[in-house]
Amino acid sequence: TLSRLDIDRSSNEREQERELQRRRESSKRLRTSQTNGLPDPINGSEDAPQAEPFQRQTVKIGRNEPCPCGSGKKYKHCCGMQQ
Repeated sequence: TLSRLDIDRSSNEREQERELQRRRESSKRLRTSQTNGLPDPINGSEDAPQAEPFQRQTVKIGRNEPCPCGSGKKYKHCCGMQQ
């Protein structure tokens, strides 16, 4: 019975190793298909495109500044309530 337990344990370990290998391969295929030929930024590829910071086209109106519509009210009590 002891030898049977050893065989069962080793076959279970082999099965776990096969499952782990399958997961690695599927993960690798998934990563390859997602990149579509683009460099992988996760792995630190230096060819990855850098993100540009967002820049507004107009000046931001603060909540406590006078409303630009000319009503004399604060922006948060006038046109800011519409947004």
